[in-house]
Amino acid sequence: MKQIILIFTALFLVVSCGKIKEKQRQNMIDEVKFEDSLLSVSNTKRMKAITKSRSIAIIAAEDIKLSSFNRVLQNGDLVATLLKGRGPYTVFAPEDEAFETINYDEFDENESAGFSKLFILNRALPYEKLKAEILENRHQLLVENMEGSRLKFIEKDGDVYIKSASGELLKLAKPAKASNGFLYKINRIVGRN
Repeated sequence: MKQIILIFTALFLVVSCGKIKEKQRQNMIDEVKFEDSLLSVSNTKRMKAITKSRSIAIIAAEDIKLSSFNRVLQNGDLVATLLKGRGPYTVFAPEDEAFETINYDEFDENESAGFSKLFILNRALPYEKLKAEILENRHQLLVENMEGSRLKFIEKDGDVYIKSASGELLKLAKPAKASNGFLYKINRIVGRN
């Protein structure tokens, strides 16, 4: 009788251990799936945060048409300002073709910094707000840049333009929205007004 009880006990333990092990294995699988789902959610949130935190400097650095402007920013030590600076800033970045008449490679650090500051404002100017301010004032809007010069903006036929020192009108396209302001690409150099 003892032997029968021992055999049943052993069988019960074997079956129970197998069920317990299967339950533990299933619990582990469920935990891994749950952790993976949390990880994918956190990765998604992290990617959204990275996308939202793209600064003006990062957006400009990624644009192949702004390589010359990026070099001037680096030479003038202003990348850190536009990368880490909270802003909000508005940057008017001349595309590479605008630099064809300027030998910026010969700029020293101070010249690069001064030149770069011509294109940077210490305030956020979203396109629609800029247009509204011009229309509200009913005249050319003058905005001071980081260097202390003034940039002239006008509205013509529903579009916004920067008026250069020589009187040339440079049409502004809609800006790229960055975490610390706005980046407008322009196709010419704007002189001091």
